[in-house]
This record gives sequence, C-alpha cells and structure tokens, in this order.
Amino acid sequence: MVEEQLRAKIFTFKHDEIFGKRNEIGDEVKDTLASKLHEFGMELDSVQVKDISLDKNVEEAMNAVVSALKLKKAAITEAE
Repeated sequence: MVEEQLRAKIFTFKHDEIFGKRNEIGDEVKDTLASKLHEFGMELDSVQVKDISLDKNVEEAMNAVVSALKLKKAAITEAE
C-alpha cells in the first residue's frame, strides 16, 4: 500500500521536483495510511521519506525527457 501511494503521488510531480518534495510526499502517504490504520485502532504519528529510488526504466525515461527538452532548447537558441 505504501509503494502504491508513493507511486501515485510521485506521478503528479515533474522530474526535477520529485526529490525536493519528500516532506509533501510523506505527508500525503501519512494521511492515507493513518486513515487505514485508524480502522484497526492504531494511530500513525509520522512518516519520513528518506530516499526515493525509482525503477531503472522509469528513471531512464524521465532522464530521456529532460535530455530531449534540453536539446530542444539548445536547438531553438542556436536557431535564433
């Protein structure tokens, strides 16, 4: 469930935002998990996201997008 929540939240960010928004990601995961744990009489104090490691294919795809955007910007600048 935690991985599913992390994937759903990370999907909403741009590549360069993912690693800088660990607190926001942790807060959202905490809210979701806290409501589930409450059903079992448990309370969740906090969630810390210390490290985000993406699937290698996802990371490569995201890097390819960033690279393509930089190449596009370079081509536009050169054409101007």
